Amino acid sequence: MAIDIDTAPLANTIRMIVENTLRSWDLTDYAAGTVISASPLRVRLHERLILEAKDLVLTTNVMDQQVEVESLCANPQCSNPIPGKIMNGLAVGDKLILIKASRGQNFVVIGKVAG
Repeated sequence: MAIDIDTAPLANTIRMIVENTLRSWDLTDYAAGTVISASPLRVRLHERLILEAKDLVLTTNVMDQQVEVESLCANPQCSNPIPGKIMNGLAVGDKLILIKASRGQNFVVIGKVAG
C-alpha cells in the first residue's frame, strides 16, 4: 500500500537553505577599484575599503613582463631573439576590474579598464 506524501514543502525548504548558505558564503563577485599607490600597492574599492598588496592576486595582465621577440630581418645576423619589455604594470589612477574570492578576503586583479 502506497502512502501519498507531498514532498514539495520539504524540497522548497531544502532549496531555500542551500540558496541562503551559498549567498552567505559570498563566493565570487566582480568589483571595480582604483590604484591609489603603486609601491606599496594599494587599491581603493570604495570610500571605506582600501586593499593592500597582501589582499591582491595579480595576473600577468597587470604586470610588466620580459619577452623575447623574433626578428623579422632577412639578414641571418639579426635573426636572434630581441629582448623587450611589455609595460603593463600598475600606476596611480589606473582603474581595475577585480574578482572577489575567498569570501572577500582576496581579490584577483583581472585587468585595467580601457580609457
